[in-house]
Amino acid sequence: DPIGPTKTEINHTVEPGEEIRLSYPVNVKSSTSEDVYYTPLSLSWETYGADSTTLQIGIEVKGDINLGISSISTDPSEVRSGDDNIKISVSVENSGEATAHNIRADLQLTGGFTPSYSKSESAYLGKLVSSESQATAFYIDVAENTTPGKYSIPIELVYADDDGRENTVAKAVDLLVEPRPYFKVASVRL
Repeated sequence: DPIGPTKTEINHTVEPGEEIRLSYPVNVKSSTSEDVYYTPLSLSWETYGADSTTLQIGIEVKGDINLGISSISTDPSEVRSGDDNIKISVSVENSGEATAHNIRADLQLTGGFTPSYSKSESAYLGKLVSSESQATAFYIDVAENTTPGKYSIPIELVYADDDGRENTVAKAVDLLVEPRPYFKVASVRL
């Protein structure tokens, strides 16, 4: 049973017509999936004798959304300054318990990195349920004057939760820009 037992005692006299609010802790196992679980609520009281009743109450269990980047690759595999139309393949994964809706991924390109064409730095992924991942691709150009080295390009994951609230998660895509090969002509024979 995903909902564990709890017991709360209230020692309070309730007058006729008086309303009281009862609150009690509920223990939910961490691996419980999102759903509404019905659990018994036993109430007992004393008036002129002991009396009791059991009600079935619904407890809605909501999980968290945890979006992350599970894999990254580039085509070509070696990226150099001056390269155009580089495909960056990214897998976005939901390792949380709840479903993420209307997911959009946006590379935040700056410096020597620009989109290869209009909106090639953005992707729409739709929804990801718990433990699901989806691949997407971005296309970028690297300026001629970009210094070789490792670059961390921010990626923004925007999604809606089950209540329609928009959330944003900031991650990064690491990209290694290799130096251009340098050839020096020592001599020419004709």
